[in-house]
Amino acid sequence: MSRASFFGRFVALGTRSDRNPPAADRGWPATIRATVTGYYRRFGSHDPFASTRRRLLAWNVLVIALIVLIIGTFVYLRVAKSRSEEVDQELQAAATSELVRFAGHERSEQETYPLEGADVFLIVSDTRGRILLDPRAASPSGFPVKASLDLAMAGRPNFASVAIKGTSFRVYSAPLYDRGQLVGAVQAGKGLADQERELRDLLVTMLVGGLVSVVLATAGGFFLVELALVPARRAFARQQQFVADASHELRTPIALIKATADVLGRDPDQPIRANQGLLTDIEREADHLGRLIGDLLQLARLDSGQLEAELVPVSIGDVAQEAVAQVQRLGAARGLRLGVTGQTDLWVMADLGRLRQVLLILLDNAVKHTPSGGSVQIHLQRDHGAARLVVADTGEGIAPEHIPHVFERFYRVDKARARADGGVGLGLAIARELVELQGGRIRVESVLGKGSSFIVWMPLARG
Repeated sequence: MSRASFFGRFVALGTRSDRNPPAADRGWPATIRATVTGYYRRFGSHDPFASTRRRLLAWNVLVIALIVLIIGTFVYLRVAKSRSEEVDQELQAAATSELVRFAGHERSEQETYPLEGADVFLIVSDTRGRILLDPRAASPSGFPVKASLDLAMAGRPNFASVAIKGTSFRVYSAPLYDRGQLVGAVQAGKGLADQERELRDLLVTMLVGGLVSVVLATAGGFFLVELALVPARRAFARQQQFVADASHELRTPIALIKATADVLGRDPDQPIRANQGLLTDIEREADHLGRLIGDLLQLARLDSGQLEAELVPVSIGDVAQEAVAQVQRLGAARGLRLGVTGQTDLWVMADLGRLRQVLLILLDNAVKHTPSGGSVQIHLQRDHGAARLVVADTGEGIAPEHIPHVFERFYRVDKARARADGGVGLGLAIARELVELQGGRIRVESVLGKGSSFIVWMPLARG
């Protein structure tokens, strides 16, 4: 399972207002509105994404320009080749028609042959160089093209492109045979002025169209680039919030340790026994600080993809029993009943250590939020090709507005109580990451005043 970068995973974090925006501030309309207003607000001001925006815009325009250039070049060359082939076919057809007429003896010397079209002319010459078709009546001055005609006289039909007095022509020359004997050559020609004008108009149209496309791509690029940066901006803002939350959580135990040490330092001659309470405070805050740093490091490893899961067949019933036994003493101290029910013989594909950690986090959370005399139960059952594990408690439950955010980092429903219990708001976030790392999924259901159920689905082991 691929993992997002540590930076990108902070999308789930943010301020309290970001975690539960009103309906009007969600969805594509709000995104587009925020994109437009945000761009004008940031334009010209210091923006950490300014260089990224410029690079994205430049690449966007460059890619569009290259696509337009490649397509335009292909279309132009294709049209030019097609028009050239049409002219060659027309000239070859005209020359072939003349050859057929000559072979049928439909000819006479010094005869002015009828033209095959207003833009196609024919010149017929015998082997002695006499023009059988009057060039002054049928062709422009400067024709026939002697080099092409000489090749035809040598028995080699050929095409040639020539420029005479600044005008381009295309000619086709073919040998004339009479009863198998070479008696002359025919040359068909056509001016290319119309073709060149068409290609020139096409080129101008494509250049203007390409320029307009680049201009539109630039204009649209401002919007599209800003739209593409919306998730990055949100992730960046939530990363800053995460750093602020983490700094606050780290600062609190450090400040308490420093304050306690200052109190101890005021009277260094007092015996340790007299300051046992202060030393206990230092130890408690150091433990809290250690847990926080450990959780942050684990989240960092999860986000960077460094933490991998070795999936093997695991008896989820055995893991549940072991986890319950591990927290049994804590539950008994609070007067709680703990147990495992359901199909305890299910085997899942999981990482034993990661799965045990998930269950301990969920059990610890349930025990802390269940009053004395309540119960915490793990129920197991098969559910459509997966093992369904439910950690249910009879605690105070979670208010509906908090349920969507319980797996967010540093999110605590009751911050004062979580602090007193030693929580930092990272346990459930880690549990979700570990469940997803193993190919499972997790969700919470809760009724305020009646309790909560954390439901985990894990893929069953085959066989």
